[in-house]
Amino acid sequence: MGSRHPFERRTEKEKRRIVHEVNQGIIGIRAACRKYGLNRNTLRSWLVVFSLPTTDTLATPEPSTTMPDPQLDQTLTRQVKALTKALAQAELKISSLQTVIEVAEEDLKIKIRKKSGTKRSKE
Repeated sequence: MGSRHPFERRTEKEKRRIVHEVNQGIIGIRAACRKYGLNRNTLRSWLVVFSLPTTDTLATPEPSTTMPDPQLDQTLTRQVKALTKALAQAELKISSLQTVIEVAEEDLKIKIRKKSGTKRSKE
């Protein structure tokens, strides 16, 4: 556990590094406070100040002049196909379950679906 030093001044670079660690999820707010001997309110104020976008971060990125990697393109295409297939299977499963529910409600006279307006009983 880090020891607390009263009124210890931190450089802006140190503050930015600590805020970066918290923003990236490397360390939580409480853990950062313990590690660096900070008050939570102090760290939260740093998060507000140093997490604001600056003119440097708002600059538009340069467009990429390189062509996409063909291997990456093939991998993404395979993932899209797999996800499309999984979506189709999920939709088929949903429709079959809905059919089973409808048949059970009609043939067995069982109310399976919950009505939207019903409330819980007070027991």
